[in-house]
Amino acid sequence: MKIYFKVFLLLLFIFVCAFASVCWLYDVMKALVICWGKDIEFYKNVYHHFYLVRVFALPLIVFAAIIGLGITGLRVLLNYLPYHQSKKGYLTVTALVAVYVIIFIVLVISETSYRSRGFVPGYEYSKNVIDFTLVDTLKVEQRHLCDDRGMNFENPTFKWWWDSNQHINQQGFLANFDYTRQSIDSLRKLKKKIIFIIGDSFVEGVTDQPFDYQKTFIELLKRREPDCAICAFGVAGTDPINYELITEKFVPELKPDMVIVAFCGTNDMLLFDRHITPGIPLYWQTNAGWMQSVVPENIIGKENVVLRSPEEAYRFYKNEVTLQGRPTLAAGFCRRICLSTNLYFKLRRFAHKFASSTYAHKLPFQQQLTYNRLHEMDSICAGNNVIMDIAFIPDVEFVTKVTDYDAYLNKYGGIFKDMVPRTFFPLNLKREDYINNNIHFTKSGNSRFAEFLDSIISKSIL
Repeated sequence: MKIYFKVFLLLLFIFVCAFASVCWLYDVMKALVICWGKDIEFYKNVYHHFYLVRVFALPLIVFAAIIGLGITGLRVLLNYLPYHQSKKGYLTVTALVAVYVIIFIVLVISETSYRSRGFVPGYEYSKNVIDFTLVDTLKVEQRHLCDDRGMNFENPTFKWWWDSNQHINQQGFLANFDYTRQSIDSLRKLKKKIIFIIGDSFVEGVTDQPFDYQKTFIELLKRREPDCAICAFGVAGTDPINYELITEKFVPELKPDMVIVAFCGTNDMLLFDRHITPGIPLYWQTNAGWMQSVVPENIIGKENVVLRSPEEAYRFYKNEVTLQGRPTLAAGFCRRICLSTNLYFKLRRFAHKFASSTYAHKLPFQQQLTYNRLHEMDSICAGNNVIMDIAFIPDVEFVTKVTDYDAYLNKYGGIFKDMVPRTFFPLNLKREDYINNNIHFTKSGNSRFAEFLDSIISKSIL
């Protein structure tokens, strides 16, 4: 047993050397990129010679030292292994260096794979998953506000992010008229049907570049249905809790002919029982990114931790989803490359799993949470004699596999339950209707989804 323990220590030593080599290799590569980006005038200054030593020469020297110490360490350890003296002779320096090279190459390939997918050393999530980055000075760019009921809406004084010509009405939604009883009554006098479409960034109008709001499915639907007044209640990043608050406020007051919930299958399912936070928007929007004010349970292992200011949110996410705010030795080592960063956070999240009372709840629990909100919306509409239908927006991967309604129902039926008869699934969408590496529609996707919504309206009220 003693000899196996020594062999284990030897292999562990090789792995640590390979791991450290990868860390310093990427430091050297980063230094090369930095030095390449400086102009010749920069290097004429004698003080900048120290800069070259710090960002380029020092990492290169340390990298070479790791290789040298690693080989030396192998020789020393081999002297204590009796197998080295045997006739088999497979524990030679050459063989162990080959093992080191193989491990090193595997680690480099893995690290490159992480970085190509948007991961950054020291950050838990890729840039495609969480929108957060460290900044020197935090600047608040609050695009969304929240009322005293907890409903999120667009900031009427904020110029819309992609189209400065697009108007935000006084209720905080993208429209060229206010959502008031007076406006709706004037539309009814023109014999128009009043249609509410409630959703997130899809309804708000996020689409591909070059951006043209007139080619979003809301605007296309308006042209397809001239006898209808389309009222879009879209706020990016929101969820069925916000949809319910919108329904609760506007349906009893304005009494539309129909409500359509544009439900996104990618991110509209509630993952935990988020509390409503009056006066605190769902996201603190800053130059550091969109930071959720109610912390997702999987990040901290606790329910409904509320961040009440952008500054508090920035400090929290800096400490929780990056290693930059942690002065510990382990954090300092792990933030060097993506591999060690991900290992660090996986271990932390594993510990959170046992600290949380509801973390173990999986799909059925999340589906029930989502259903409860949709069911409450349906009850509000029914109490005001308003038809409510659900228009489902599938993710791009699912679109490529779906051929009939059964495929949708097998995956999502648990969310809608008794509302399935009034839940409509598009079968006309294709892969090219989605932006690459994004959940949103291209212009062709907007066109097809407008056609899909038109068919729902025709079936229900026309």
